[in-house]
Amino acid sequence: EQTGEEKLKPKPPVQLRGIRPDALPEGIASFGWTPLSELSGDENGVDLALLLARNSRCRAGSMGCAIADSSGMVIAGHVNAPVWEPNAKRPASDLHAEVNAIGLCARRGFATQ
Repeated sequence: EQTGEEKLKPKPPVQLRGIRPDALPEGIASFGWTPLSELSGDENGVDLALLLARNSRCRAGSMGCAIADSSGMVIAGHVNAPVWEPNAKRPASDLHAEVNAIGLCARRGFATQ
């Protein structure tokens, strides 16, 4: 039986396996990303998030987020986005990429736990 301390110890990240075909909303590109076996799951996740950030048009910085399920499959990816000036060339960053990615999971019925 595990002690309390052992239960709280974080598990190593799962190696990412790829991106679900429906993980990215229309207009968001992954630029051909595939996970590299020599990188950890965390390193592959950061690599993908940085590539996704290239899709952002926001003037306050480009942010990307990738969410993977427990098997290592990327189930959602998104970028920061405007709310008040969606048609501006370089709009403000009103919504974080994480909020958009979680919202995408909710709309598509993907569990994030």
